[in-house]
Amino acid sequence: MKSVAFAFGGMILIAGIAIPAQPQKAAQSGRNLSKSSKKISYAREVAPILKASCYSCHGTDSPKAGLNLATPSALIKSTSLLKGKGAESNLIHRIKGLDGMSQMPLGFQPLSSQQIATIEQWINEGAIIDQDTTKHWSYVAPSKPKIPSIKKWGKNPVDAFVFEKMLQQGYKPSPSASKETLIRRVYLDLIGIPPTVEEVRAFVADKSTNSFEKVVDRLLANPHYGERQARIWLDLARYADTNGYEADASRTAFVFRDWVIEAFNSNMGFNQFTIKQLAGDMLANATTQDKVATGFHRNTMHNLEGGVNPAESQFNTVIDRVATTSSVWLGSTLQCARCHDHKYDPFSQKDFYKMFAVFNNTTYNVVGDYTKSYSEVWNEPTMKVLPTRLQLQRDAEARKIANEYNSTVQIAKNSTFSGLQQPTKYTTVKFSSLNTQSKVPLIQAENGTISYNGALADTDVYQLSASLANPIFGFKIDTSPVLDSAGNVISENFLITSLKAKVDGKEVAIQDVSADFTQSGYDPFELIFGNKESGWAIYPEKTKNHTLYATFGKLITGKSLELELRFESVWKKHVLRQFSVSTTENPNFMFDSIRSRYQFETLPNGNTQGKLIGTSNIANYFSSDQSSARKPGQEDDLFAYFGSFSEKYGQLRRRARELKKFDSQSVTALVLTEKPGNKVLTAPVYHRGEFASPTAPVPAGIPSLFGKLSENGNRLSVAKWIVNKQNPLTARVQVNRIWEQYFGRGIVESVEDFGTQGSKPSHQKLLDWLACEFMDKGWDMKHIHKLIVTSATYQQSSAASENLLARDPLNTYLARGPRFRLEAEMIRDSALAISGLLNPKIGGPSVMPYQPAGVWDSPYNGEQWMEAKNGDRYRRGIYVFAKRTAMYPSFMALDAGTRESCLARRTRTNTPLQALTLMNDKSFLEAAVALGAKIKQKGIGYGFESATCRKPSQEELKVLNSTFNKILSRYKANPTEAKKLGPTPEDAAYAMVGNVILNLDEVITKS
Repeated sequence: MKSVAFAFGGMILIAGIAIPAQPQKAAQSGRNLSKSSKKISYAREVAPILKASCYSCHGTDSPKAGLNLATPSALIKSTSLLKGKGAESNLIHRIKGLDGMSQMPLGFQPLSSQQIATIEQWINEGAIIDQDTTKHWSYVAPSKPKIPSIKKWGKNPVDAFVFEKMLQQGYKPSPSASKETLIRRVYLDLIGIPPTVEEVRAFVADKSTNSFEKVVDRLLANPHYGERQARIWLDLARYADTNGYEADASRTAFVFRDWVIEAFNSNMGFNQFTIKQLAGDMLANATTQDKVATGFHRNTMHNLEGGVNPAESQFNTVIDRVATTSSVWLGSTLQCARCHDHKYDPFSQKDFYKMFAVFNNTTYNVVGDYTKSYSEVWNEPTMKVLPTRLQLQRDAEARKIANEYNSTVQIAKNSTFSGLQQPTKYTTVKFSSLNTQSKVPLIQAENGTISYNGALADTDVYQLSASLANPIFGFKIDTSPVLDSAGNVISENFLITSLKAKVDGKEVAIQDVSADFTQSGYDPFELIFGNKESGWAIYPEKTKNHTLYATFGKLITGKSLELELRFESVWKKHVLRQFSVSTTENPNFMFDSIRSRYQFETLPNGNTQGKLIGTSNIANYFSSDQSSARKPGQEDDLFAYFGSFSEKYGQLRRRARELKKFDSQSVTALVLTEKPGNKVLTAPVYHRGEFASPTAPVPAGIPSLFGKLSENGNRLSVAKWIVNKQNPLTARVQVNRIWEQYFGRGIVESVEDFGTQGSKPSHQKLLDWLACEFMDKGWDMKHIHKLIVTSATYQQSSAASENLLARDPLNTYLARGPRFRLEAEMIRDSALAISGLLNPKIGGPSVMPYQPAGVWDSPYNGEQWMEAKNGDRYRRGIYVFAKRTAMYPSFMALDAGTRESCLARRTRTNTPLQALTLMNDKSFLEAAVALGAKIKQKGIGYGFESATCRKPSQEELKVLNSTFNKILSRYKANPTEAKKLGPTPEDAAYAMVGNVILNLDEVITKS
């Protein structure tokens, strides 16, 4: 039975929420000597112990007490070791702490009794120095093991490997978890928030054999799946919204975060996910989103303090990129080789700087001069992009337009166009009224030419009125250059920004506009919308005659025509000085604007078929990649022409224009760009890792352990190598990270270190099978997630007997289901979801929910925490603004990192501060108040079920009702205190019951 515990103290309700966290131990080296008759191997068993515990003092160039343990020969020659006499050897005496001497290693954790016994037995056996001729297991590419043929238990291959190990260790599986527990577990694991009461009840009621699989498939397709997975990746990417260091100024970084979310949601293959983040900018025809992905390595901290040497700052940035890459994808502590050859793993210092050369070839912009003022900054590139969600919306609409356009234009291209060779008949308009806003006269000559007769106004509006004798389909405006008294051309440009028409006093929509020539960067189509930043201009062809065509798309009948031309750009005196206007009844007249780009042939039936000679690429008009978006004036000729008389084309063109509205919402993205050229990259090896001590250079490449690249070393070639199936580490590291997500502990517990000092895999065959399966299925991450959660291993009950806990406290052999405290963000997200406050919006700028006053202190930049006052304050934790020097307090209390560097594994602690945070933090109290309102409406049992996904027992209900009554009595006696939580004592009491429920151990724990 689970119980609710509470106590009162000065009107603060305290719920018992603490859960003993499972300790995270590093696997200990050393053999169980009672079970082995084989001789001890120095290379495989003794050397790793000495490396891990003794080398810091006795493996240096100047070993303490003259005892050098780094080389076998030095150890054998030392007087600390007596071959065949382990108990008498001074080495054993010192590591046991005998003879009244301090126990070694001094200042560090003593060796375990098993480790000491291993060394002692090795000495007793003659201290033989063998050579380990085999590679460390993780440096050998995995081959897919045969699935054990065990049929007594399990649902998929994962279970076969797990059950085999269970049998070897004398364990048996636990029963399946209840359906209520199972749906809560998988919701938390796949989307990071618990299910609603209704979702739980529906699942429990579903008796179909695949009911759980249906839930899994639905969650994998849920857009919140990407948020859940991105939370883990952002720790690795050291994502934050500030630069770090002293000033810790804000940066715009959320575009990368949103890219990660969408990459997970779209189930991008982990190979592409990797390549794009490491070298998306170097891909052929790289899209904007490919470049956004390189923000992974722009998440490094950026030091803007005064007096900082920019070259050294960039040096440290590249050091971080090498270390992060090796940790995230290779599970290797390559950064240990920055100053010297790695003491434990086969990585040399040269290997480190080969990788350094790979990441040291990106561009930056220099601001200032360090040699003159000690103030210089190297700024890496940025680019304007749409946030991912908006980009996706734009792309979706663009695809619809393009598909509709392509299907329609194909019909048009295959059609026969009659009469296109014949010139269009136009009627010159004689205007009865010519007015300008500037009062400068417009004078119309007998031939219809209208002249601007006066000094040019900065801006102007022409209003022209005339009678109509015949129906019209549209009109054209012919311009001509002005001549001086000597007959020389006066070279002047103009810019029409708006064009409107009325017939019989009512505005008639202009369907389309085209011109025989348009200045680059401008678009006549924008005249319809009055865009003051675009329109029709003719530079550099200012000395030539030009024509603008405007169609109504249908025949218009009336008695009068009014035209309005506006000249309202930022460019002063860009008005039209000489022009004429003509109308036509011909629906094909817009073809005149592109007639010169057509050739004609006469068909057997006597009709004329037009064949387009030179057309621009329509793909530019609908480009899904903003970096190569359509430039005004590049629209397809057929598009422009058929828009003149086809309503469908006109609609498509208008919809295409609406895509431009997205552009105004562009934001800055931090990206990487490679320096031009294809030279062999090199970098010096820095003595002791010091920036001021460069030595001989090495070429860019990968650690020698893994061979050589087939091409020159650069970010792209290294990224491809990282996800090459022959790389022994990448797939293992990633599936191990996924496994840790579900079970709280990786198959290799040290998820950040697959080297000789890392933990040994508890189920190596399972790890290798998953890694090969991952690669065989195209690096499909959702496939691995589904494999794990649909396994019987995952679906076991987490309940454990005292005997099982004593024998396997860390659940190494997986004889029970997972049970551990939720992550910091998930605890907050769950509280918001349970209470009904959670804002499900995905993506966008980071938000600032409530945090205690005084947490931020930014004396160097004056930035302040601007608390969100609307629904943004209830968005998920992944969107909470991350300031490196002052992380969100409740997240820090619950073991989130600072994001100053790559974090491959969070710790899980259990402190009183955590309980105080969850009971008193305003965000959690707001959730409690909202849950209290739900309880008031639907009952305490419903509130309990919302939080735990199960119905309470009668005893639990009794305790909660008793709690409510006691609190209500207190608040009735002190209504002033009650108003802090609700308008009435009853509301306040329900809020405190909500606080109790949200702080239950069962609510903050995944079990």
